[in-house]
Amino acid sequence: LKCCLVYEDANYVEAAKRLPRSGKRVTTPEGVGRVGDVDVLRERVRVYFEDQPPKVFSASEVQVLAPPSGSGGPPATRTPPDGTPPEGTPPDDTSRG
Repeated sequence: LKCCLVYEDANYVEAAKRLPRSGKRVTTPEGVGRVGDVDVLRERVRVYFEDQPPKVFSASEVQVLAPPSGSGGPPATRTPPDGTPPEGTPPDDTSRG
């Protein structure tokens, strides 16, 4: 029995990777909403809308929307090829001996 459960768990995890996660903004044939519930075995998602009741869609009918640009957190800082820290970077205390 345990070997079967391990196999089923692996399949469940793989199937879940193909579905949008709860809370993600998605576009559907009915408009834009947020994923509330995910039925992994049936590959369906319940989407909640602002102006209408929630509806269930097959995973193939929904598409995850990219987050708005600029909302991905602080901008990345790059270290120049010569290894010097970028301007405005605080000094590294580990360099002191």
